[in-house]
Amino acid sequence: MRKKILVCSTFLLLLTLGFKNNQNQNDLWIQDFEVLKAQMTKSYANLKSIVNEESIDLARLNTKTISELKLAKTKREAQIVIESFLRKFKDGHLSATVINTSSSNNTSNERNDFPLSTDSTAVALKKMGFFIDTYGANIKFDSVPGYLALINKNNSFHTAVIETSLGKIGTIKLPYFYNEGYWNTPYKMWDSYKKEFKGECDEECQKNFKYKLEKQFTKQFVERIEELKAKNISKLLIDVTGNNGGSGWFEEIAHLLSDKPKLEYMPSFIIKHNHWKKSLEEDLKIIGIDLANDELNESLKLKLLKLKELAESLIVKCKSNCSSQNVWDSNKIDCLKLIRHPYQSDLPFDIMTDSQFMLLQSKNLLTASRFRPFKRGAYSGPLYIVQDRQSASATEGFSSLLQFNNAATIVGRTSYGAGCGYTNGGIKTTLNHIGLSIKMPDCVRLRADGKNEVYGIKPDIKVNWRRISDSPSKKGQLVIESIIR
Repeated sequence: MRKKILVCSTFLLLLTLGFKNNQNQNDLWIQDFEVLKAQMTKSYANLKSIVNEESIDLARLNTKTISELKLAKTKREAQIVIESFLRKFKDGHLSATVINTSSSNNTSNERNDFPLSTDSTAVALKKMGFFIDTYGANIKFDSVPGYLALINKNNSFHTAVIETSLGKIGTIKLPYFYNEGYWNTPYKMWDSYKKEFKGECDEECQKNFKYKLEKQFTKQFVERIEELKAKNISKLLIDVTGNNGGSGWFEEIAHLLSDKPKLEYMPSFIIKHNHWKKSLEEDLKIIGIDLANDELNESLKLKLLKLKELAESLIVKCKSNCSSQNVWDSNKIDCLKLIRHPYQSDLPFDIMTDSQFMLLQSKNLLTASRFRPFKRGAYSGPLYIVQDRQSASATEGFSSLLQFNNAATIVGRTSYGAGCGYTNGGIKTTLNHIGLSIKMPDCVRLRADGKNEVYGIKPDIKVNWRRISDSPSKKGQLVIESIIR
Protein backbone atom coordinates (compact mmCIF):
# COMPACT_ATOMS: atom_id res chain seq x y z
CA MET A 1 0.00 0.00 0.00
CA ARG A 2 2.80 2.42 0.95
CA LYS A 3 4.55 1.66 -2.36
CA LYS A 4 1.35 2.48 -4.26
CA ILE A 5 0.91 5.71 -2.34
CA LEU A 6 4.57 6.61 -2.97
CA VAL A 7 4.25 5.88 -6.69
CA CYS A 8 1.04 7.93 -6.95
CA SER A 9 2.61 10.81 -5.02
CA THR A 10 5.69 10.76 -7.25
CA PHE A 11 3.51 10.72 -10.37
CA LEU A 12 1.44 13.67 -9.14
CA LEU A 13 4.61 15.58 -8.22
CA LEU A 14 6.10 15.03 -11.66
CA LEU A 15 2.81 16.00 -13.29
CA THR A 16 2.65 19.17 -11.20
CA LEU A 17 6.27 20.05 -11.96
CA GLY A 18 5.67 19.43 -15.68
CA PHE A 19 2.58 21.64 -15.61
CA LYS A 20 4.44 24.40 -13.76
CA ASN A 21 7.39 24.13 -16.15
CA ASN A 22 5.10 24.43 -19.17
CA GLN A 23 3.22 27.26 -17.48
CA ASN A 24 6.52 29.07 -16.84
CA GLN A 25 7.47 28.53 -20.48
CA ASN A 26 4.16 30.01 -21.64
CA ASP A 27 4.72 33.01 -19.38
CA LEU A 28 8.13 33.56 -20.98
CA TRP A 29 6.61 33.39 -24.46
CA ILE A 30 4.04 35.99 -23.45
CA GLN A 31 6.88 38.15 -22.10
CA ASP A 32 8.49 37.93 -25.54
CA PHE A 33 5.21 39.01 -27.11
CA GLU A 34 5.15 42.05 -24.83
CA VAL A 35 8.68 42.89 -26.03
CA LEU A 36 7.52 42.56 -29.65
CA LYS A 37 4.50 44.85 -29.14
CA ALA A 38 6.64 47.47 -27.41
CA GLN A 39 9.14 47.43 -30.26
CA MET A 40 6.41 47.58 -32.92
CA THR A 41 4.94 50.61 -31.14
CA LYS A 42 8.31 52.38 -31.34
CA SER A 43 9.80 50.96 -34.53
CA TYR A 44 7.19 49.71 -36.99
CA ALA A 45 6.74 52.57 -39.45
CA ASN A 46 3.71 51.09 -41.22
CA LEU A 47 1.71 50.23 -38.09
CA LYS A 48 -0.76 53.13 -38.13
CA SER A 49 -1.42 53.16 -41.89
CA ILE A 50 -1.95 49.39 -42.06
CA VAL A 51 -4.22 49.34 -38.99
CA ASN A 52 -6.37 52.03 -40.58
CA GLU A 53 -6.35 50.52 -44.07
CA GLU A 54 -7.01 46.93 -42.96
CA SER A 55 -9.35 47.89 -40.07
CA ILE A 56 -7.30 45.81 -37.64
CA ASP A 57 -8.63 45.67 -34.08
CA LEU A 58 -5.32 45.64 -32.20
CA ALA A 59 -6.91 44.97 -28.82
CA ARG A 60 -8.75 41.93 -30.14
CA LEU A 61 -5.65 40.68 -31.96
CA ASN A 62 -3.62 41.16 -28.79
CA THR A 63 -6.08 39.14 -26.64
CA LYS A 64 -6.28 36.37 -29.25
CA THR A 65 -2.49 36.08 -29.55
CA ILE A 66 -1.97 35.92 -25.78
CA SER A 67 -4.64 33.18 -25.52
CA GLU A 68 -2.91 31.16 -28.25
CA LEU A 69 0.48 31.56 -26.55
CA LYS A 70 -1.02 30.25 -23.29
CA LEU A 71 -2.22 27.14 -25.14
CA ALA A 72 1.04 26.54 -27.04
CA LYS A 73 2.79 23.34 -25.95
CA THR A 74 6.10 23.68 -27.77
CA LYS A 75 8.44 26.45 -28.86
CA ARG A 76 7.53 25.75 -32.49
CA GLU A 77 3.85 26.22 -31.70
CA ALA A 78 4.69 29.55 -30.02
CA GLN A 79 6.67 30.57 -33.12
CA ILE A 80 3.71 29.74 -35.36
CA VAL A 81 1.47 31.93 -33.18
CA ILE A 82 3.82 34.91 -33.61
CA GLU A 83 4.26 34.28 -37.35
CA SER A 84 0.47 34.22 -37.73
CA PHE A 85 0.22 37.45 -35.73
CA LEU A 86 2.71 39.19 -38.06
CA ARG A 87 0.89 37.98 -41.19
CA LYS A 88 -2.19 39.93 -40.13
CA PHE A 89 -0.36 43.10 -41.18
CA LYS A 90 0.22 41.89 -44.76
CA ASP A 91 3.61 43.57 -44.91
CA GLY A 92 6.43 41.83 -46.78
CA HIS A 93 9.09 43.70 -44.80
CA LEU A 94 7.62 42.70 -41.42
CA SER A 95 9.38 39.36 -41.15
CA ALA A 96 10.31 36.68 -38.63
CA THR A 97 13.33 34.39 -38.86
CA VAL A 98 13.85 31.35 -36.66
CA ILE A 99 17.06 31.76 -34.66
CA ASN A 100 19.49 28.94 -35.38
CA THR A 101 20.72 27.74 -32.00
CA SER A 102 22.70 24.83 -33.41
CA SER A 103 25.56 27.08 -34.52
CA SER A 104 28.07 28.25 -31.97
CA ASN A 105 27.39 31.57 -30.30
CA ASN A 106 31.08 32.36 -30.32
CA THR A 107 31.72 33.76 -33.76
CA SER A 108 34.69 35.92 -32.88
CA ASN A 109 37.17 33.36 -34.19
CA GLU A 110 35.21 32.47 -37.31
CA ARG A 111 36.88 33.41 -40.57
CA ASN A 112 34.86 35.52 -42.98
CA ASP A 113 34.42 33.67 -46.24
CA PHE A 114 35.85 36.46 -48.37
CA PRO A 115 36.70 35.75 -52.00
CA LEU A 116 40.41 35.25 -52.62
CA SER A 117 42.55 36.43 -55.50
CA THR A 118 43.43 32.77 -56.04
CA ASP A 119 39.79 31.60 -56.23
CA SER A 120 38.29 30.66 -59.55
CA THR A 121 35.93 33.33 -60.89
CA ALA A 122 32.82 31.22 -60.28
CA VAL A 123 33.82 30.47 -56.68
CA ALA A 124 34.63 34.14 -55.95
CA LEU A 125 31.32 35.35 -57.38
CA LYS A 126 29.31 32.79 -55.43
CA LYS A 127 31.06 33.83 -52.21
CA MET A 128 29.82 37.37 -52.88
CA GLY A 129 26.25 36.20 -53.47
CA PHE A 130 26.12 36.28 -57.28
CA PHE A 131 23.96 33.65 -58.92
CA ILE A 132 22.97 32.44 -62.36
CA ASP A 133 19.37 33.42 -63.06
CA THR A 134 17.48 30.24 -63.92
CA TYR A 135 13.98 31.74 -63.63
CA GLY A 136 11.88 32.05 -66.74
CA ALA A 137 10.61 35.42 -67.94
CA ASN A 138 7.31 36.61 -66.47
CA ILE A 139 6.47 38.29 -69.77
CA LYS A 140 7.66 37.56 -73.30
CA PHE A 141 7.15 39.64 -76.42
CA ASP A 142 8.61 37.21 -78.97
CA SER A 143 5.14 36.08 -80.13
CA VAL A 144 4.00 39.61 -80.90
CA PRO A 145 3.90 40.29 -84.68
CA GLY A 146 6.81 42.49 -85.80
CA TYR A 147 9.12 41.36 -82.97
CA LEU A 148 12.87 41.52 -83.60
CA ALA A 149 15.43 40.72 -80.87
CA LEU A 150 18.60 42.82 -80.85
CA ILE A 151 21.19 40.22 -79.88
CA ASN A 152 24.28 41.40 -78.00
CA LYS A 153 26.00 38.77 -75.85
CA ASN A 154 28.20 41.43 -74.25
CA ASN A 155 25.21 43.34 -72.87
CA SER A 156 23.22 42.37 -69.76
CA PHE A 157 19.87 43.73 -70.95
CA HIS A 158 17.68 41.83 -73.40
CA THR A 159 16.40 44.31 -75.96
CA ALA A 160 13.99 44.11 -78.88
CA VAL A 161 12.04 46.18 -81.40
CA ILE A 162 8.37 45.52 -82.14
CA GLU A 163 7.10 47.05 -85.36
CA THR A 164 3.43 47.98 -85.19
CA SER A 165 1.02 49.88 -87.43
CA LEU A 166 1.51 52.91 -85.14
CA GLY A 167 5.29 52.86 -85.09
CA LYS A 168 8.12 50.93 -83.49
CA ILE A 169 8.17 50.02 -79.81
CA GLY A 170 11.53 49.35 -78.15
CA THR A 171 11.67 46.97 -75.17
CA ILE A 172 14.39 46.57 -72.54
CA LYS A 173 14.24 43.96 -69.81
CA LEU A 174 15.50 45.11 -66.38
CA PRO A 175 15.53 41.88 -64.35
CA TYR A 176 17.17 43.25 -61.17
CA PHE A 177 18.28 46.47 -59.53
CA TYR A 178 21.07 44.65 -57.69
CA ASN A 179 24.39 43.36 -59.04
CA GLU A 180 24.13 39.82 -57.73
CA GLY A 181 21.33 38.87 -60.12
CA TYR A 182 23.62 39.25 -63.12
CA TRP A 183 26.36 36.76 -63.96
CA ASN A 184 28.05 37.26 -67.33
CA THR A 185 29.24 40.86 -66.83
CA PRO A 186 30.56 40.27 -63.27
CA TYR A 187 32.25 37.10 -64.54
CA LYS A 188 34.12 39.05 -67.23
CA MET A 189 35.03 41.95 -64.94
CA TRP A 190 36.28 39.89 -61.96
CA ASP A 191 39.34 38.54 -63.80
CA SER A 192 40.76 42.04 -64.25
CA TYR A 193 39.53 43.35 -60.88
CA LYS A 194 41.23 40.63 -58.82
CA LYS A 195 44.59 41.85 -60.12
CA GLU A 196 44.05 44.98 -58.01
CA PHE A 197 44.39 43.11 -54.69
CA LYS A 198 46.22 40.17 -53.14
CA GLY A 199 44.76 37.66 -50.74
CA GLU A 200 41.26 38.43 -49.46
CA CYS A 201 38.74 40.77 -51.03
CA ASP A 202 37.19 42.21 -47.84
CA GLU A 203 33.91 44.13 -47.53
CA GLU A 204 35.39 47.40 -48.83
CA CYS A 205 37.01 45.56 -51.74
CA GLN A 206 33.69 43.89 -52.62
CA LYS A 207 31.82 47.20 -52.35
CA ASN A 208 34.24 48.82 -54.82
CA PHE A 209 33.80 45.91 -57.23
CA LYS A 210 30.03 46.29 -57.09
CA TYR A 211 30.29 50.04 -57.67
CA LYS A 212 32.36 49.33 -60.78
CA LEU A 213 29.65 46.91 -61.90
CA GLU A 214 26.95 49.53 -61.48
CA LYS A 215 28.89 51.89 -63.74
CA GLN A 216 29.25 49.15 -66.32
CA PHE A 217 25.56 48.25 -66.14
CA THR A 218 24.64 51.91 -66.62
CA LYS A 219 26.92 52.09 -69.65
CA GLN A 220 25.31 48.95 -71.09
CA PHE A 221 21.81 50.30 -70.45
CA VAL A 222 22.61 53.54 -72.28
CA GLU A 223 24.08 51.51 -75.15
CA ARG A 224 20.76 49.70 -75.47
CA ILE A 225 18.82 52.94 -75.52
CA GLU A 226 21.09 54.28 -78.27
CA GLU A 227 20.55 51.10 -80.30
CA LEU A 228 16.79 51.54 -80.03
CA LYS A 229 16.92 55.25 -80.90
CA ALA A 230 18.90 54.34 -84.01
CA LYS A 231 15.94 52.09 -84.96
CA ASN A 232 13.66 55.14 -84.77
CA ILE A 233 11.39 53.83 -82.03
CA SER A 234 8.29 55.89 -81.17
CA LYS A 235 7.85 54.38 -77.69
CA LEU A 236 10.08 52.70 -75.11
CA LEU A 237 8.84 49.92 -72.82
CA ILE A 238 10.91 48.98 -69.75
CA ASP A 239 10.01 45.52 -68.41
CA VAL A 240 10.44 45.25 -64.61
CA THR A 241 8.13 42.28 -64.13
CA GLY A 242 9.65 39.85 -61.63
CA ASN A 243 12.20 42.48 -60.54
CA ASN A 244 12.12 42.19 -56.75
CA GLY A 245 14.25 45.26 -56.05
CA GLY A 246 17.84 46.04 -55.18
CA SER A 247 19.85 49.19 -54.56
CA GLY A 248 19.68 52.94 -55.17
CA TRP A 249 20.90 52.24 -58.71
CA PHE A 250 17.23 52.52 -59.71
CA GLU A 251 17.51 56.30 -59.21
CA GLU A 252 20.24 56.61 -61.82
CA ILE A 253 18.25 54.57 -64.35
CA ALA A 254 15.10 56.61 -63.68
CA HIS A 255 16.94 59.89 -64.38
CA LEU A 256 18.35 58.46 -67.61
CA LEU A 257 14.78 57.90 -68.80
CA SER A 258 13.63 61.50 -68.36
CA ASP A 259 14.84 64.79 -69.77
CA LYS A 260 13.14 66.83 -67.05
CA PRO A 261 15.51 69.26 -65.32
CA LYS A 262 14.63 67.66 -62.00
CA LEU A 263 12.68 64.64 -60.78
CA GLU A 264 10.71 65.44 -57.66
CA TYR A 265 10.76 62.71 -55.02
CA MET A 266 7.77 61.31 -53.17
CA PRO A 267 7.44 62.39 -49.53
CA SER A 268 9.23 60.06 -47.12
CA PHE A 269 8.84 59.66 -43.37
CA ILE A 270 10.89 58.14 -40.55
CA ILE A 271 10.07 56.73 -37.12
CA LYS A 272 10.63 58.40 -33.76
CA HIS A 273 13.39 56.07 -32.61
CA ASN A 274 16.99 56.01 -31.43
CA HIS A 275 17.86 54.26 -34.71
CA TRP A 276 17.11 57.47 -36.60
CA LYS A 277 18.48 59.68 -33.84
CA LYS A 278 21.89 58.04 -34.30
CA SER A 279 21.65 58.40 -38.07
CA LEU A 280 20.81 62.10 -37.80
CA GLU A 281 23.67 62.62 -35.34
CA GLU A 282 26.00 61.16 -37.97
CA ASP A 283 24.51 63.64 -40.44
CA LEU A 284 25.45 66.46 -38.07
CA LYS A 285 29.07 65.28 -38.00
CA ILE A 286 29.22 65.32 -41.81
CA ILE A 287 27.67 68.79 -41.99
CA GLY A 288 30.20 69.90 -39.36
CA ILE A 289 33.08 68.79 -41.60
CA ASP A 290 31.75 71.04 -44.38
CA LEU A 291 31.27 73.98 -42.01
CA ALA A 292 34.94 73.67 -41.02
CA ASN A 293 36.06 73.72 -44.67
CA ASP A 294 37.73 77.10 -45.31
CA GLU A 295 37.49 76.62 -49.09
CA LEU A 296 33.69 76.94 -49.08
CA ASN A 297 32.10 80.33 -49.74
CA GLU A 298 30.23 82.12 -46.95
CA SER A 299 26.91 81.97 -48.73
CA LEU A 300 27.09 78.18 -48.89
CA LYS A 301 28.12 77.98 -45.24
CA LEU A 302 25.05 79.98 -44.20
CA LYS A 303 22.91 77.46 -46.05
CA LEU A 304 24.75 74.62 -44.32
CA LEU A 305 24.06 76.25 -40.94
CA LYS A 306 20.35 76.12 -41.77
CA LEU A 307 20.72 72.45 -42.70
CA LYS A 308 22.49 71.81 -39.38
CA GLU A 309 19.63 73.47 -37.49
CA LEU A 310 17.14 71.38 -39.45
CA ALA A 311 18.93 68.14 -38.55
CA GLU A 312 19.07 69.21 -34.88
CA SER A 313 15.31 69.85 -34.89
CA LEU A 314 14.70 66.35 -36.28
CA ILE A 315 16.81 64.80 -33.52
CA VAL A 316 14.64 66.49 -30.88
CA LYS A 317 11.56 64.96 -32.51
CA CYS A 318 12.98 61.42 -32.44
CA LYS A 319 11.67 60.62 -28.96
CA SER A 320 8.37 58.70 -28.99
CA ASN A 321 5.77 59.26 -26.27
CA CYS A 322 3.53 56.44 -27.43
CA SER A 323 2.34 53.94 -24.79
CA SER A 324 2.46 50.33 -25.93
CA GLN A 325 -0.33 49.47 -23.51
CA ASN A 326 -2.65 52.15 -24.91
CA VAL A 327 -1.96 51.02 -28.47
CA TRP A 328 -2.48 47.29 -27.95
CA ASP A 329 -5.08 47.27 -25.18
CA SER A 330 -7.21 50.24 -26.21
CA ASN A 331 -6.58 50.75 -29.97
CA LYS A 332 -5.27 54.27 -29.31
CA ILE A 333 -3.05 54.81 -32.35
CA ASP A 334 -3.17 58.59 -32.82
CA CYS A 335 0.19 58.82 -31.05
CA LEU A 336 1.84 56.74 -33.79
CA LYS A 337 3.22 59.75 -35.60
CA LEU A 338 6.08 59.75 -38.07
CA ILE A 339 8.58 62.50 -38.92
CA ARG A 340 8.76 63.95 -42.43
CA HIS A 341 12.35 63.61 -43.61
CA PRO A 342 13.13 66.80 -45.55
CA TYR A 343 16.52 66.07 -47.10
CA GLN A 344 16.91 62.39 -48.00
CA SER A 345 16.57 63.02 -51.72
CA ASP A 346 17.22 66.76 -52.08
CA LEU A 347 19.18 69.10 -49.84
CA PRO A 348 17.09 72.22 -49.04
CA PHE A 349 18.01 75.91 -49.01
CA ASP A 350 19.33 75.76 -52.62
CA ILE A 351 22.46 73.94 -51.45
CA MET A 352 22.43 71.68 -54.50
CA THR A 353 22.44 74.59 -56.93
CA ASP A 354 25.57 76.13 -55.42
CA SER A 355 28.65 76.01 -57.64
CA GLN A 356 30.59 74.29 -54.83
CA PHE A 357 28.01 71.58 -54.17
CA MET A 358 30.22 68.74 -55.43
CA LEU A 359 32.92 69.74 -52.89
CA LEU A 360 30.55 68.99 -50.00
CA GLN A 361 30.73 65.92 -47.83
CA SER A 362 27.05 66.66 -47.14
CA LYS A 363 26.13 65.43 -50.61
CA ASN A 364 26.58 61.95 -49.13
CA LEU A 365 23.50 62.53 -46.96
CA LEU A 366 21.41 61.98 -50.08
CA THR A 367 20.09 58.64 -51.26
CA ALA A 368 22.11 57.14 -54.12
CA SER A 369 24.76 59.82 -53.53
CA ARG A 370 27.40 57.86 -55.47
CA PHE A 371 25.43 58.42 -58.69
CA ARG A 372 25.14 62.17 -58.32
CA PRO A 373 25.06 64.37 -60.27
CA PHE A 374 22.64 62.22 -62.24
CA LYS A 375 23.03 61.87 -65.98
CA ARG A 376 19.73 62.76 -67.61
CA GLY A 377 17.76 62.30 -70.76
CA ALA A 378 19.36 59.36 -72.51
CA TYR A 379 15.77 58.84 -73.64
CA SER A 380 13.08 61.52 -73.74
CA GLY A 381 10.20 60.03 -75.75
CA PRO A 382 6.99 58.30 -74.61
CA LEU A 383 7.92 55.87 -71.82
CA TYR A 384 6.06 52.84 -70.46
CA ILE A 385 6.93 50.67 -67.47
CA VAL A 386 5.40 47.19 -67.28
CA GLN A 387 5.20 45.69 -63.78
CA ASP A 388 3.50 42.78 -62.00
CA ARG A 389 2.90 41.53 -58.47
CA GLN A 390 6.55 40.43 -58.21
CA SER A 391 7.86 43.94 -58.87
CA ALA A 392 8.94 45.05 -55.42
CA SER A 393 11.01 47.33 -53.17
CA ALA A 394 13.54 49.37 -55.22
CA THR A 395 11.56 48.51 -58.35
CA GLU A 396 8.54 50.19 -56.80
CA GLY A 397 10.73 53.20 -56.05
CA PHE A 398 11.67 53.25 -59.74
CA SER A 399 8.08 53.02 -61.03
CA SER A 400 6.76 55.45 -58.43
CA LEU A 401 9.45 58.09 -59.08
CA LEU A 402 8.68 58.17 -62.79
CA GLN A 403 4.91 58.02 -62.23
CA PHE A 404 5.05 60.79 -59.60
CA ASN A 405 6.76 63.07 -62.14
CA ASN A 406 4.42 62.15 -65.01
CA ALA A 407 7.51 60.85 -66.80
CA ALA A 408 6.15 57.36 -67.53
CA THR A 409 2.93 55.42 -67.93
CA ILE A 410 2.77 52.35 -65.68
CA VAL A 411 1.26 49.26 -67.32
CA GLY A 412 0.31 45.86 -65.91
CA ARG A 413 -0.78 45.06 -62.36
CA THR A 414 -0.38 46.62 -58.93
CA SER A 415 3.13 45.89 -57.66
CA TYR A 416 4.02 43.80 -54.61
CA GLY A 417 3.85 46.54 -51.98
CA ALA A 418 7.17 46.18 -50.16
CA GLY A 419 7.26 49.89 -49.34
CA CYS A 420 10.25 51.81 -48.04
CA GLY A 421 11.77 48.92 -46.07
CA TYR A 422 14.88 49.29 -43.92
CA THR A 423 17.61 51.90 -43.50
CA ASN A 424 21.14 51.31 -42.23
CA GLY A 425 20.47 47.60 -41.74
CA GLY A 426 17.07 48.12 -40.14
CA ILE A 427 16.00 47.38 -36.57
CA LYS A 428 16.02 43.81 -35.31
CA THR A 429 14.07 42.53 -32.31
CA THR A 430 15.10 39.23 -30.76
CA LEU A 431 12.51 37.10 -28.98
CA ASN A 432 14.92 34.97 -26.96
CA HIS A 433 12.44 32.54 -25.40
CA ILE A 434 10.38 31.96 -28.56
CA GLY A 435 13.51 31.85 -30.70
CA LEU A 436 12.58 34.38 -33.40
CA SER A 437 14.35 37.39 -34.85
CA ILE A 438 11.92 40.07 -36.07
CA LYS A 439 12.70 42.77 -38.60
CA MET A 440 10.36 45.66 -39.33
CA PRO A 441 10.35 48.71 -41.66
CA ASP A 442 11.63 51.94 -40.14
CA CYS A 443 10.55 54.36 -42.89
CA VAL A 444 7.55 55.16 -45.09
CA ARG A 445 7.46 56.30 -48.70
CA LEU A 446 4.25 57.63 -50.27
CA ARG A 447 2.78 56.92 -53.68
CA ALA A 448 1.68 59.58 -56.16
CA ASP A 449 -1.86 59.45 -54.69
CA GLY A 450 -0.57 60.02 -51.14
CA LYS A 451 -1.09 56.46 -49.87
CA ASN A 452 1.62 54.35 -48.27
CA GLU A 453 3.73 52.57 -50.89
CA VAL A 454 3.28 49.36 -48.87
CA TYR A 455 0.03 48.93 -50.83
CA GLY A 456 1.89 48.72 -54.10
CA ILE A 457 2.18 51.03 -57.09
CA LYS A 458 -1.03 51.09 -59.08
CA PRO A 459 -0.73 50.95 -62.86
CA ASP A 460 -2.07 53.75 -65.04
CA ILE A 461 -3.17 51.10 -67.52
CA LYS A 462 -4.33 47.87 -65.91
CA VAL A 463 -3.79 44.78 -68.07
CA ASN A 464 -6.28 42.02 -67.31
CA TRP A 465 -4.02 39.03 -67.73
CA ARG A 466 -4.73 35.89 -65.75
CA ARG A 467 -1.86 35.33 -63.36
CA ILE A 468 -1.56 31.55 -63.78
CA SER A 469 -3.41 30.46 -66.90
CA ASP A 470 -2.06 33.16 -69.24
CA SER A 471 1.38 32.28 -70.61
CA PRO A 472 4.25 34.82 -70.58
CA SER A 473 3.75 35.24 -74.34
CA LYS A 474 0.02 35.91 -73.91
CA LYS A 475 0.77 38.51 -71.22
CA GLY A 476 3.28 40.16 -73.56
CA GLN A 477 0.68 40.40 -76.33
CA LEU A 478 -1.85 41.96 -73.94
CA VAL A 479 0.72 44.55 -72.81
CA ILE A 480 1.54 45.63 -76.37
CA GLU A 481 -2.15 45.80 -77.26
CA SER A 482 -2.78 48.07 -74.26
CA ILE A 483 -0.01 50.44 -75.37
CA ILE A 484 -1.01 50.80 -79.04
CA ARG A 485 -4.74 50.92 -78.34
